[in-house]
Amino acid sequence: QYINSTPMLSDELARSLFRGLAEGIHFCHNLGIHHRDLKLENIFLVPQTGGRVLVKVLDFGIVRLLDDDTPDLSAVGFAVGTPAYMSPEQVLGKNADLDARSDLYSLGVVLYEMLTGGAPFEGSNEYEIFTKHVHGRIPRLGLTRPDLDGTRLEALVRDMMAKKRGDRPESAREVEERLYDALAECQ
Repeated sequence: QYINSTPMLSDELARSLFRGLAEGIHFCHNLGIHHRDLKLENIFLVPQTGGRVLVKVLDFGIVRLLDDDTPDLSAVGFAVGTPAYMSPEQVLGKNADLDARSDLYSLGVVLYEMLTGGAPFEGSNEYEIFTKHVHGRIPRLGLTRPDLDGTRLEALVRDMMAKKRGDRPESAREVEERLYDALAECQ
């Protein structure tokens, strides 16, 4: 629960944690596993020697194998996931369209929260949040963090949270590579 109890992580810690998270998701996707419920509460931090932290992704309760054609619990038209982190295709119940890029959308929300201390989309009920995920403009990191305005990191978050999954990065590996470049720019 460390991430939830910290309003905004330091840049160094957020980047380090997110790099580990992207690596873990890349590993899962390579195994053909699509998480479908990535959120801060499902990220567990294990302290290591030397002050390092191991990032673990938990709660694979609604996981789907990417190449599995068998029916699952998420029928067409039924949204599965946590509203604050759901991709537009999840919100719309387009479960046949869920792939690794849906997880990348959720990772974009997580990265946004790590860097700003708040959710990109808020509302008084789930419907308002759903509507913003599908139609709302992605808030710029620079509004909360002027030091990140116009950076590669801001562009990465924006691309990860693109409304159309075809506009998102293709893989968690691509996210890792772009994150590496973004970190070099911010140092």
